[in-house]
Amino acid sequence: MPSVKKVKIETFVAASRAYLEKNLAKVNSMGSGKTISRGEAEWLPKDLQDNYARFQKGNKAVKVTDLVSGYMKEMTDALAKADTNKDGYLSLTEGKKLPAHVRDNFLNYVAASEDVYAPKGAKDTTPKSLIAAHETAYGHSAVSEAQAFKKGVEAVLHDEDSGETPRALLKYFAEEEGHPLTNAQADAKMKKLLKGLELLPVGEASESGGDPKKDWIFSANVNVGSDHGFWVSVNRKTGDAMVNGFN
Repeated sequence: MPSVKKVKIETFVAASRAYLEKNLAKVNSMGSGKTISRGEAEWLPKDLQDNYARFQKGNKAVKVTDLVSGYMKEMTDALAKADTNKDGYLSLTEGKKLPAHVRDNFLNYVAASEDVYAPKGAKDTTPKSLIAAHETAYGHSAVSEAQAFKKGVEAVLHDEDSGETPRALLKYFAEEEGHPLTNAQADAKMKKLLKGLELLPVGEASESGGDPKKDWIFSANVNVGSDHGFWVSVNRKTGDAMVNGFN
């Protein structure tokens, strides 16, 4: 899969400001929108916590306006310095030389942006004859197989409620190796790793935990570095999805 080769600085700066302002608004529990306390800052994404720390003194809250203006100045100054050939773009090599408090923002942006260059995504490898067999066995479903496939993909990509989902295991292994993943990095990796879903034969549930009479049950083609099998069950009436893995 092609990967990001360089980043347009202007685009990154605009995205960074929007990312910061969105997250500052989200954690401002008092609703004033004027300051962010130290406690509120602990709910910021990890790659913004080091930026907050640079402007926070003692236990005093920091004005949102000071955070935004200070963050943007530090970022634009660092990017301008790193852009050694002054072409308005930053290569990955140049980006890795940024100061730590800007470098993590840059690398996470790259990881999240890789989806733009990715293939269209996971494939539904279910034969049409098998879909027809399910409809014959179970009748019309309020949630079609095609709709269930889309809901199943989203669930496999994002569900980490239990330790047996692909995403949960991916993040666990990364942390064990000393390289914990941010949510943006996990999103990008999962989109690369999930190759497709395929409907199980009529009457089969495998180790999915689903009920084939009530659920569309798909096996997931995704390798996160374990010998687990993965399934996602999508309720035929509600569209609710449940992801399960079994070792």
